[in-house]
Amino acid sequence: MSALRTRGTRLSRWLDDIAKLLIKRAIKDARKLKGQSPELTSWQIIKLLA
Repeated sequence: MSALRTRGTRLSRWLDDIAKLLIKRAIKDARKLKGQSPELTSWQIIKLLA
């Protein structure tokens, strides 16, 4: 059972890291596209880039 918890924790951490990287990348791309700091939420940026 502890092995499953460890895997779940690792997976959760990995997903959090990936989400943070995607948000950072989306914000950078949005700034490049618009030439200014975006005022959109992170989810809106991700949806626009998808």
